[in-house]
Amino acid sequence: MEKRFLRFFLFFISVILICSFLIINGCARNGSGAASDSSQASAESEPDKIPTETESLLLESQAEITEESISTTENLLSEEEVLAETKNMLTREVQPLIFLAFLNDNITALSLENANTAFDDLEKLLKIYEVKYTDKLLSGKDGNYQIQLNDFVLENPGEKVGELTKDQVLAIPDSDLKNLLFEIFDSGYKLINLEGSWYPIIDYSRYEVFIDYLSDDYGAYILFRALESNQIFAKDAALQITWDELASRVLAIEDFLLKYPASNKYVEMGNSYYNYLMFYYIGMDNTPAFDYDTNKFKNEVLASYNKMVSGPENNRFFTVELISKYLDVIAQNNNTINENVRKYIRDSYLRVENKYGILNPYTGT
Repeated sequence: MEKRFLRFFLFFISVILICSFLIINGCARNGSGAASDSSQASAESEPDKIPTETESLLLESQAEITEESISTTENLLSEEEVLAETKNMLTREVQPLIFLAFLNDNITALSLENANTAFDDLEKLLKIYEVKYTDKLLSGKDGNYQIQLNDFVLENPGEKVGELTKDQVLAIPDSDLKNLLFEIFDSGYKLINLEGSWYPIIDYSRYEVFIDYLSDDYGAYILFRALESNQIFAKDAALQITWDELASRVLAIEDFLLKYPASNKYVEMGNSYYNYLMFYYIGMDNTPAFDYDTNKFKNEVLASYNKMVSGPENNRFFTVELISKYLDVIAQNNNTINENVRKYIRDSYLRVENKYGILNPYTGT
């Protein structure tokens, strides 16, 4: 009797082990399908949706994205599977830090073109969450988050004025706010104070590590956006960079337009060109290019214009032609801004439109 019982017991254990093996093996083979099914179920939820098992593992292993951390081992997923998963993550609007960890592990499997596509998906997700995180920071605890942050920075000023760093966040007493801020940082944003409130902005310098896996135009795009996120050019209706630095950015964008006319980023960079050119022409409300009382152009502005047009390396830029003629119009009007000057600005936007084929967003100035 005991022998029969023992044989039965051993047989029962063997069945359990075999079934377990089959189940685990089946899950491993169908992991991406399971992730897709669970993602469909959670697609309508808000950002705090429950992650899939795969996403949970990515979250647990998430670290600072560096060149050394990008996976160089043989990828388990095919190129098609990687792209399908990035599209799936974008559709479901998963947390950007999950997307970042996934791309970090799988970008080496992608061609330049498909790596560009995956980066586009990442950027779209980052822009979606830029709005989501802004809403949370503005409305969290009935708007108390902004008060807490302003009070905290007053008591704990950091090295960067108007910017909150991840190291500073460690000392924030509210655990809910602290966790939200850590998530924002880990998802690839900076925290900047604009007109008295704190906002997340995409920190493009975090994505420079992907440049080697992207086409040249995408690399140039990321480097320019990183320049912007590292030094915001405008804040509180005032320029935060010098006129010469503003001129440099105008020319940097035009350089992109000249080099990469077929780029997927061409129109976006073209729109940025119009913005920078407009501010270079007339400045901003709190840093105008001219004196409000006399309408005279400021000496430092005229000096910057002359420096741009006199640079021999700048001859290839259409901007130089525009600014050279702008100087003539200004001189003809006794270095003051008037309707003749404003008409030239409007006309120049149309010339840019004809030159680069990008729709002019300004109908007046």
